[in-house]
This record gives sequence, C-alpha cells and structure tokens, in this order.
Amino acid sequence: MKIQDINKLLAQSRDQKFRKKTDGQLEGINKRMSDPTWHLQQQKGVQKAWNSDQGSKRKIANGKKISKWRQNNVVTWSDEQRAQASKMRKQLHKDPKFRKAYEEGLKNRNMQSKKVLETNKRLGDARRRKLQTPDGLFESMKIAAEFYGIGISTMSERIRKYPDKYQYIGENRAIAKGPRKKK
Repeated sequence: MKIQDINKLLAQSRDQKFRKKTDGQLEGINKRMSDPTWHLQQQKGVQKAWNSDQGSKRKIANGKKISKWRQNNVVTWSDEQRAQASKMRKQLHKDPKFRKAYEEGLKNRNMQSKKVLETNKRLGDARRRKLQTPDGLFESMKIAAEFYGIGISTMSERIRKYPDKYQYIGENRAIAKGPRKKK
C-alpha cells in the first residue's frame, strides 16, 4: 500500500468521524428548537442570568452608557413599525431625486478619500530614501524589508546594528540613538 493511499484512508475516516459528530449536534439542536417550550426556557434563562449578581453588575455598567432620558423613555418597536420603517427606506431609495443626491454624496466622499490617498502617497514618495544593502540598492526601506521577508522595524534595526552593510544613500539623516532630549 502506498503512502498516498494511507493518507486518503485517514482523511476519509476523519471526515466520517466529523460528520457523525456534527450530525449528532444538529439533531440535538433541531430537537430542542422544535420543542414549543424551548423559547420560553431560553427567555427564562436570560432573565435568570440578568437577575444574578453578575447580571446586576452588568446592568449597572450598561446603565452608565445609556442616558437617563433614554432609560426612562424606552423605545419599543412593534413588528408593524419595523416593517413600515423598512418600507419607507426602500421607497426613499427608489425616489430619483433622493437617489441622485445619495449617489453624488457617495461619489464626493470617494473623491475625497482618493485625494487623501494620492496626497499621502506623494508625500511618502518625497520622504522616501534609497537604501544600500548587500543584495543591492532599494528604493525604500519597505521594499528592502519585503525582499528580505522581514518587517520594517527589523530592517531599521539592521541599519542601526550593521551600518557598514546597510546604509541610506543620498541625504544623510542622523540616526537617533535613545530617547530625544528635551530642549
């Protein structure tokens, strides 16, 4: 028997064990959920959890996040109100004037983010310095780090530890050693 055949048999047996396990779990879930009292038992369990010591602490913590006005004026939506709100949102998007304004807003937002990305890229290119390594010249530290399969912080460590092998080309900036001194 070949190793490949043995591996196939092992994989099949694992799949069968997994299927038996998951099928059993699904059967148990289906039995529980088909029981008409299951939902009531779930609600009682939740109420019991909230009424416990930890639950009361959680209520206090959550209560601090909710304004007093909202605590006193709790909004409860009926199913009809939810359906009506959903219907209104759908109709609003079908309205051509609203749809046009909505799409313009999205377009403007995307244009703004494109401008920001382009500006950041341009500024990054201006600040980027070439790096000489034993394996050649790289346009930036990021590209060199990707070539070596390491992170940028590790690359900067190599520049600090081995200045004879790894060095910046062109503008020489002082490499900071230790924390900055206060003026």
